[in-house]
Amino acid sequence: MNMIRSAAVAVAVGSLLLAGCTAAEADKPAAVSSTSDNGISGKAPAEILSQARKSLAEATSFHASGELPGVFRGGSKFGDGTPVPIDLKVSGANQLGRMTIAGSEIQVLVSGGRTFFKVPEKALVPVIGAAAAHRLAPRLAASWIEPAPGLTYFDALGRSFARDQLVTLEGDLEQLKPAKVGDRPAVGLRSSAGYGATLLVSAVGEPVPLVLIYPGAPRAGKVEFTEYGATFPGLDVPAAADIIALPAGTAGA
Repeated sequence: MNMIRSAAVAVAVGSLLLAGCTAAEADKPAAVSSTSDNGISGKAPAEILSQARKSLAEATSFHASGELPGVFRGGSKFGDGTPVPIDLKVSGANQLGRMTIAGSEIQVLVSGGRTFFKVPEKALVPVIGAAAAHRLAPRLAASWIEPAPGLTYFDALGRSFARDQLVTLEGDLEQLKPAKVGDRPAVGLRSSAGYGATLLVSAVGEPVPLVLIYPGAPRAGKVEFTEYGATFPGLDVPAAADIIALPAGTAGA
């Protein structure tokens, strides 16, 4: 996913960038509704990208998973160039995203129009201070944080998994030779910007994204889009007892 974006997404445990992926052949084909040629290969690169983004926006559900290329962020322990495993399941307006940074998992759950987060203690320090974060530490593993709207720290983190951020190629686009993802015909696009992110789009059925890769990154990554139309458990609003509310005006947020 350039996650999955070919641009970078600010992620809140220190302010790290999420960058995306490009494609070679993926191991698992995405499920699409038809095997008929959709004509996408005959379109201009910009239109192919537009159609892929539109199809992803209109998909009832999908699963995006893989590894983002490592990004160096000065001396930050969260940006040491280590690849970032990510997993995102989307069903309608609900979704659950996970990423692992320096051994710490971060989760973002959107359900019922509300947004919840699971973050390690050290990620809360710049938001509520070290003492308050330490007091909450025993509850963090089993609880979800629900920040008030407008807390910029969490807003940035939530945007990391926004559906409209997942497939974004910058710079000039080059259409590649026909390819396959598993046994599924695909058309490829390569970006001239960044690490040369490459997106493979299904050439049959709906022109949905299949794979996004950064082959030129120092630590390359690949994200696969699969399970279109699947049903995913675990996207419900947490029980009230498992929610920690952070009010507006929280220091540092």
